[in-house]
Amino acid sequence: MARAIRIQTSFASGELDPVLFGRIDLRAQEEGAARLRNAVPLPTGGVRRRPGTVLLTALPGVARLIGFATAEGDHLVAVADDRVEILTPDGTAVATLAPSPWNTEQARDLSWVADGTRLLLCHPEVAPRELLRDDTGSWLLRPWAFRAVDPTDPLSPRREPFARFAPPEVRLQLRLGSNPPSDPLPAGSLVEILTTAPVFTNGHVDGWLRVRGRHVRITNVRSATEADGLLFEAQPDGRTTTDWQEQAFGPVHGWPRSVAFHQNRLVIGGSRDLPDHVWLSKSGAPFDFDLGTGLDDEAIAFRLTADRRQVVRQVYSGRRLQIFTDAGEWVVEGEPVTPSGLRVSLQTRIGSRRDANPRPAEVDGATMFVGASGREVREFIFTDSEQAYQAADIALLSRHLVEDPRDLLFDRRRRLLLLLRGDGRLATATIDRNSNVVAWSLHEFGGELRAIEESGGEVFLLVERGGQRFLERWDDGVAMDAVRDLTTSPPTTVWNVPDDLQGGRVGVFADGGFVGMFELSSPSLELPSPAGSVTLGLAYATEIEPVSAVPAAAGLPPDALYRPVRVSFRLHETARLTVDIGRGLREVPLPDDPFTGDYALRAFGWRRGRDAAPWRILQDLPFPFTLLSATTELEVNR
Repeated sequence: MARAIRIQTSFASGELDPVLFGRIDLRAQEEGAARLRNAVPLPTGGVRRRPGTVLLTALPGVARLIGFATAEGDHLVAVADDRVEILTPDGTAVATLAPSPWNTEQARDLSWVADGTRLLLCHPEVAPRELLRDDTGSWLLRPWAFRAVDPTDPLSPRREPFARFAPPEVRLQLRLGSNPPSDPLPAGSLVEILTTAPVFTNGHVDGWLRVRGRHVRITNVRSATEADGLLFEAQPDGRTTTDWQEQAFGPVHGWPRSVAFHQNRLVIGGSRDLPDHVWLSKSGAPFDFDLGTGLDDEAIAFRLTADRRQVVRQVYSGRRLQIFTDAGEWVVEGEPVTPSGLRVSLQTRIGSRRDANPRPAEVDGATMFVGASGREVREFIFTDSEQAYQAADIALLSRHLVEDPRDLLFDRRRRLLLLLRGDGRLATATIDRNSNVVAWSLHEFGGELRAIEESGGEVFLLVERGGQRFLERWDDGVAMDAVRDLTTSPPTTVWNVPDDLQGGRVGVFADGGFVGMFELSSPSLELPSPAGSVTLGLAYATEIEPVSAVPAAAGLPPDALYRPVRVSFRLHETARLTVDIGRGLREVPLPDDPFTGDYALRAFGWRRGRDAAPWRILQDLPFPFTLLSATTELEVNR
């Protein structure tokens, strides 16, 4: 019989993928856990109960939350299929704009960027919009307006991107009556537009062509090869030419896919029919995409060319402009970026998801993004050793938690990378790049999480329970979900329970004191004594289970028969502790409330390998809990 001591002072490797349990040589085995649910690893090594949520308001039908900071303060934009709501951080709606231009699926796939005065939103199937406040303080949601070529003419064409969609051999002719093709065509002329192959659809009406660098407005479509137009500028002649382009964005060829600001330029990444094109506006003029003569401050347009077609999924402004496609990661270099000094290079070939559009998130200079497989979270950063960008997988040890990612968000205050999953649960990674800490865990909210967002340093969640959707704020001061305060006068023992709490396990505080946990099956709650105020919230269980009890360094087989003798937990400001050390879950009577210090317990029962954990913490009591380390003394039968 051998005695051994297993001391775990850190959970900085997070919850480990079960496929790694055979790798007893990994250091992660000593710093990880077999299960971390509703628990947050700390960068310093410990683990604590995750924050609860405070219910703010109901948001029926909302599919996307967007943080928007203006000079007047922080706001949340809630996008539904029938409206767009603007809310303050306490959940108060200050404006409702209807109807919404996006349906539910499109709202989930939106790309956006803000410049402090307006929020620009785009989706490849819908004309892009900008959200802003006018001079009277009213909120407006209106289509983008590119800068006019002639600001004094309300019918002027716009300085927007143009592109060639028809094959290069397709020729176009402008014909003015019976005039010879060699005659000049004056501005303002009504002309026939003829093409040598089908081009026109009804969607072209009121759109623009650019022929030999001059604008022609389409007034009528006769057939796929014939249309009528109005010349905005004079044409040198009416001969056929291949020098012509269509509007890059519009009902015929779709709209921008992704958007960002970089070096005082508006960046548009891809569109429905030009998925591999990127446009940068004129410097200081975000809605001017006139390429001009290539001066340093003029607009830029280029195509991403590689050995396979690229579909731009996101553009992101970091130290360099980064472009994430379905097939790789690109970097645009230039200090500053100019038409003549532009350098575009493919750095890595991981690719991003095509069936979802999780946004990138910056963490300490590295850009985190979801890989094309949907099972990886990659860290895109320049490395001195390679003198190139690398994209390491930071979820390698916990890949089982990265399942159907829908969105990414970095909570800077808590140093948590939040990954919204398709099943409505939330995976988080505690990250400290300077200490090489990446610790994943999984969280459930008594419903399905539909959206996550940050505004003003606070994290907001859109949670669906019982067919209703609620806006909730992550709050370190509570240890339940969907927390709300109810008051009445005079005090009473019978309280009406909100519909969304019925059927759940609810924690109850009355007049500031904890009453207990209740399984609510009726619309009323009866307290043992009258109270003037109650706090209600849904319980959630924090679960912590170690990987192994037998130390690998002790020269003992990992499947040895062993008996835990004593388990000592080092706790910090912990009010309740419920633990299983061989005789089922039991609440431990701590000496202080809250308690900080070591608390030792005698363990019971024999175990073999991973058949059962040496100890397991599982508690849903709504109180703070932080575990700093755990020491297990055990006897091993050789």
